Amino acid sequence: MDFTVFDTPQPAVGPAQAEQIAVAVYGVGGVASPLAGERDRSFRIDGDRGSYVLKIGNRGDRPDALEAQAAAMAHALAFDPSLPLPRVIPTPDGDPVGSHDGYLLQLTEHIDGAAPVERDTPPGLRRSLGSLAGRLSIALRGYDHAALHRLFPWDLTKLPQLAPLLDHVPTERRSVLAEALATFEARVLPALGRLGGQPVHGDLHDDNIVVDPDDPERVIGLFDFGDMSWGPRAIELAVTTTYQCFGTDPAQAMAQVVSAFHVADPLHPAEMALVPGLVAGRCVQSLLMAARHLATHPDNAEYAAGDAENMWDTLNRLLAVDQETVVERVLRACGFGFPSPTDPLALRRERLGPTLSLSYDNPVHPERGVGVWLIEHDGRRLLDAYNNVPQVGHAHPEVVSALTAQARRLSTNTRYLVDEVVAY
Repeated sequence: MDFTVFDTPQPAVGPAQAEQIAVAVYGVGGVASPLAGERDRSFRIDGDRGSYVLKIGNRGDRPDALEAQAAAMAHALAFDPSLPLPRVIPTPDGDPVGSHDGYLLQLTEHIDGAAPVERDTPPGLRRSLGSLAGRLSIALRGYDHAALHRLFPWDLTKLPQLAPLLDHVPTERRSVLAEALATFEARVLPALGRLGGQPVHGDLHDDNIVVDPDDPERVIGLFDFGDMSWGPRAIELAVTTTYQCFGTDPAQAMAQVVSAFHVADPLHPAEMALVPGLVAGRCVQSLLMAARHLATHPDNAEYAAGDAENMWDTLNRLLAVDQETVVERVLRACGFGFPSPTDPLALRRERLGPTLSLSYDNPVHPERGVGVWLIEHDGRRLLDAYNNVPQVGHAHPEVVSALTAQARRLSTNTRYLVDEVVAY
């Protein structure tokens, strides 16, 4: 596992220097206020021209890390302009990433809002977060960048590689985390590997959002793409869900977040069934990383250990309940029976009759398509070299965006004068 960026000190830049950098690189003047962070150094810049967030990249990070983040935000906003993401402010030369004194920089607009309540999260906010995670999942689909495939400790698919960090964990907690880690590797990871991959924001939680002060259940800002990775969308769902389990019944919180995600980006029951195991995995991941950070960066202890007790409590709550019961509750919240006894082949024959034929002795049963891949209901990926696939591939974001925009505006037929039909 590569911990280089975590072992490299945060940029040694204070507010006064941040103000000078903002003027020198972006021509933006204002008063700088420091923001909390793990690896980078960020400042809110308030001036006559508005408010911005200046991120100063960690020198131990990949040189293309900020470029990948800026491109991901632009890709998502191009697909869904209504997403509450900040827009990247380019340098006067038009570059999305600036530089100063060996540091790489990113300037984004600041979205003004309120921090969500720390306790007793209302169900409406959980659903709002689940919906946002689903919308973001769709919007990021089709984007890729080499930086997403790095060996990164916050990538949940790499969780077993964090096992050596158990040495940093207090002795009284070590056996619980070790057993949860072994369960994740044996039961969750193989099923996760059968699912398709896409960009995952991987850090959608209360510290990275703001809500409408007049409607605290509505998210109006989502920030920080620094933990992006490549993996199944179920990871996005699980990370978002984990933080909403703090201090409450995990099954109830999961049902609320997952059902909202499912409305925005329909899930397969096999993905939903992984959520409890993935949430437990996220708790283990966070506790291991916090323990390491406390040992190596005691000067940033308050930030590193901020969620540790909540993660520990959530993990124990989850381990204390029957996992199948939690899965059943989540499935039922999404409108699925548990388990489903339906034979899809028999149901097809009953309802469609014998006229419509099927190809292959073992029929292909796709649940969704991504690019050149058909993904079956059990998560198996099939390279599509035969199906009547559009030449640009399944679920191409530009095609989906065009179809969505048209459906949102007008859906009719040639009985009327429709300009798009003639143009086509």
